[in-house]
Parts: sequence; structure tokens; C-alpha cells
Amino acid sequence: MVTIINYKEVQTEEGRHFVSIELQGEPKLEISATTGNFYLTANKTRVSTALPIEACKMLIGKQLPGTVEKVQVEPYPYVNKETGEAFTLDYAYVYRPEEQSLSKEELDYARMMNFNQFPNNHSVIGGSMDISKVMMPS
Repeated sequence: MVTIINYKEVQTEEGRHFVSIELQGEPKLEISATTGNFYLTANKTRVSTALPIEACKMLIGKQLPGTVEKVQVEPYPYVNKETGEAFTLDYAYVYRPEEQSLSKEELDYARMMNFNQFPNNHSVIGGSMDISKVMMPS
């Protein structure tokens, strides 16, 4: 299951507005590469929605069947907003609904949409998403 934890109104470079919701997967224990200690984390991603902000506010805390999974993507630059550190990432997180089996084209589209959340500054959370250049596969 994934939990809706937030929403955000996004404005494209062309001035269009849309809303995305932030999904968080199940908590999991990881081992720190620097300290060797365990810490609790959860994968997160954003998905676009046609729902108005008022509806998105009411969805916070609701759960949906599925997972948030890490997938390989083309490398892209990323800047940590807190530290200013710049580095290259080659992964993104995508929502995979549990009840549906996605075709290869649908999965590629979902990966592309998740990657396009950060086309200019490549920030994972808070980046603008230009959906005008994206077409749904036929």
C-alpha cells in the first residue's frame, strides 16, 4: 500500500497549472553506508491528478494499493537543496498500482513522467513538470 502524504500545485513554464499528489510507500529499514547503522525510510514519488486542490487536501492520509519503486533512468544532475551539493542520479521512483498490470508502453510512460518532474533543475520534490512535451503512448 502507498499513502497520500501531500499535494502540490505546479505551474509549467507555459503558465498552466495542475496538481500533483505525493505518494509514500511502506516504511523499510536501510543500513547507512557511512555509519553502518539502521535507519527507517520510505520511497516517495509524485503523480499528476485532475482533482481540485480541495479534493487533494481530503485525500491526505488515504491509502492506495500499489508500491513506490526505484527504477533506473538516464543519468541527470541533481542539487541537494539543503546542502547545495551537486551530483548525478540514475534512478527515479515510480508508483506501480497493485491492481493493474502495466504494459511495457504504460510503464515506459510512467517512468518518463516521473523523470520529467524535474526537467530543468532536476529537483525531486518541488521541481516543475512540463507535461506539454509528453504524449501518451497509443
